[in-house]
Amino acid sequence: MLAIDFIGGKLTDSEYSHKAGWAHLKACQISDALGQEVKVLHGESWDDYDTVFLYHGMEFQGSLNLFGGATQESAKFYERLINTKTNLISLDIDMPDYGELCKGRLKSCDDYWRNVNWDAVSAKCKTITSIIHPLESDGLVIGDSHAFSVYQRGYNVIRKDARTLAGVLKKTIKKEIIDQGIDPDTINNITIYYGNIDIRHHLMRESNPKAAVDILITEYEKQIKDLNIENVEVVCPLPIEDESRRLPKTGYYEGTPFYGTQQERTQIMDYMGSKIIEMCSRNKWSVYEWPIEWYTVSPLAFMQTYMERPKSVHLAPKFHRWNYWTNEPNEVDTKSSLESFFE
Repeated sequence: MLAIDFIGGKLTDSEYSHKAGWAHLKACQISDALGQEVKVLHGESWDDYDTVFLYHGMEFQGSLNLFGGATQESAKFYERLINTKTNLISLDIDMPDYGELCKGRLKSCDDYWRNVNWDAVSAKCKTITSIIHPLESDGLVIGDSHAFSVYQRGYNVIRKDARTLAGVLKKTIKKEIIDQGIDPDTINNITIYYGNIDIRHHLMRESNPKAAVDILITEYEKQIKDLNIENVEVVCPLPIEDESRRLPKTGYYEGTPFYGTQQERTQIMDYMGSKIIEMCSRNKWSVYEWPIEWYTVSPLAFMQTYMERPKSVHLAPKFHRWNYWTNEPNEVDTKSSLESFFE
């Protein structure tokens, strides 16, 4: 029996959680690769499973993010590493040395945390192997933190949080793929999704935002052509939500949650979408467009119905292209329903 568990705490099973959605997507990929069911755990014992894949959280950047501090409750999540005989494999990244990271909190912790054998935890971490891309596949989804919302069965995913279209074009899409350990020449089907962050934070800072979009799209088209991939799909940006949306500070840029009014950013979103459609049309590429209803409801209704809860910039996994809980195409009714917000 196989499972995935979040190493640093208990993972919610909400279909509106971005973090939970990623764990369930990985469960789908591993299940497809190995032909076995993979259960996403929420703090249950690891001992009932032959292998547990360790999920480090979407925000992990090499340091601990402890809710509530270095306490007994937090320590027990990491102590599981030395209290189980289950085979453990790190997901997405090489296994961090949690023993060393946890020892770094000894100056501010409770007695239970202080008395854990963190050297043993460190030694165990050094024995744990990792898996980055679960599938041997010619399909790839690549983009920013929004990218996995357009996942399909059989595709690997390169998700680089906070990556702008401008940023990836400066680096080049090809190098982004190579740096993630994938040979672009092995890809026959690619879905590319950038632009939401540029619209949120950057384009309205330009003296001529539409001209800036034109420059981006020209280079976008050139680099996609340079990939020489047979089947290309490009995703249009999401609608712009109501300005009352609460965001975590990690979503801020230069101290603000967005730049430009909702109306201004909507105009740029529409313009970028139209340019993506034109680009795809002239190259005979596919374009992925979100349901028209999402653009015609009010910004408040879009925010309350379709976005992650309680806050963030992302589409709720409930409305992603793939249903990670059933491992089938998503057939959720996407008609706006404000009543669902209050369920």
